[in-house]
Amino acid sequence: MKNYDERIESIFRKYNEKLEAKRRKSALVRRTVFSVSGCCAAAIVGIFVWKMPHRTDITDSGLILPQEPTTSVTDEVTTVNTTAPVTTSDRADTTKTTASANGTSTTVRNTATTAKTTDTAVRTTEMTAAASTSAAQHETTIRSTETTPPPVTTTEPVLPDYNTEWNEVEIDHMIKQMSAMYKPFSLEETIRETDLVFSGTVIGRKEYEVQWTDDKGEIWGPYRNGVIEVRVGDIYYGHTDKEIIRIYYPNSFSLKNTGSFLINDNQEYIFMANAFDADFLAKKAANPNDRFEQHKHADVYINGSRSDIMPVTNGIASVFNGYFKDNEEALSKALPKEEVIDSIPDEALSANWFLFYRKEDLTELLMELFSG
Repeated sequence: MKNYDERIESIFRKYNEKLEAKRRKSALVRRTVFSVSGCCAAAIVGIFVWKMPHRTDITDSGLILPQEPTTSVTDEVTTVNTTAPVTTSDRADTTKTTASANGTSTTVRNTATTAKTTDTAVRTTEMTAAASTSAAQHETTIRSTETTPPPVTTTEPVLPDYNTEWNEVEIDHMIKQMSAMYKPFSLEETIRETDLVFSGTVIGRKEYEVQWTDDKGEIWGPYRNGVIEVRVGDIYYGHTDKEIIRIYYPNSFSLKNTGSFLINDNQEYIFMANAFDADFLAKKAANPNDRFEQHKHADVYINGSRSDIMPVTNGIASVFNGYFKDNEEALSKALPKEEVIDSIPDEALSANWFLFYRKEDLTELLMELFSG
């Protein structure tokens, strides 16, 4: 009796023999099928060729077949078109287009080989003439279009609608003092960028917490910003038809930076304001992270409360000295601090950055400053 190993070996051997027999049979069938298929295909092609009619009486159908050149002949066809005068030149060697004041004359010279029949040669020349005339007209249209440049238009940048949240909050009565770093003051830049200089009395203030979500889902803010409502008094530069104007203020009303003024209700100020114009929109468009959308909540804006506002108390105005420190005439009209100490804000007492003027004198100085 065979043991376990011998039985397993016998089973595997018989299994392998059956697989080999099946593999040989499959190979034989494939070779037979390929051979029969090739013979059938050859038989079909032979029958098709045998049954296909052989014609030698094919008539002229306008088909132009290549000919061996024998004798060169030049055919000339002239067409006249009495439309607007046009002068064009086609680059093809076989076509030439000319024009005169009386009309457009298209002359087509076609060099062709001698054909078996005159009818074929004439028909070929007519087809070439039509194609050349069409090409010349097409070139004329293109050149006429290129001589008229499209109108150039400029548009202001359009800011996306970010749906920034402006949530009104109560103004904190506790004043917080903060040290501030200011960029160097440029009188020339201030004059160039200021759009409206006017006096007015503050009749209302609103403070907001501003926040938004950027494209990555990150939340920005909340930031404290304010809007000042001002009843317009005198206008020294620029123009507005509004009796009450809203001014965007970039800080909290309860925050006082070193060397700047607080903004209080029922207080008169002179404002150096900027418009939400094309320059503003361009700056916003160049900084996609700035999504405050202050132009939706105010009419103009100021950059801060140091040089952009001038408090007026008892007819005495406190002015940042950068406006007139190099103007001898203006400096001669400035009042000593000791003489007007009761009419200037506490913020002006603690810093040496301010000059003091009677309002009527400051009015003349501002109008002269912005007159150019």
